[in-house]
Amino acid sequence: MLIVLIVKTVTLQIDGMTCAGCASAVQKSLAAAPGVESATVNFISKTATVTGGAEAELIAAVKATGYTAKLPTHNREAE
Repeated sequence: MLIVLIVKTVTLQIDGMTCAGCASAVQKSLAAAPGVESATVNFISKTATVTGGAEAELIAAVKATGYTAKLPTHNREAE
């Protein structure tokens, strides 16, 4: 039996980051979230790109670090 897993890549808009240290903290939190294969945070664009993990858990991971996260409008339109 062959099982194929589809892993989704999500882009989140992150609000509240004021420095590269903030971005690092968010990236570490996202990378530790269940099911996440990779996470990168761009401080300049205020976005995170995450492969794997459930959207609600990713947003909760960002909130746990003291910042807010939401799906950009273009992510919501694609669903």
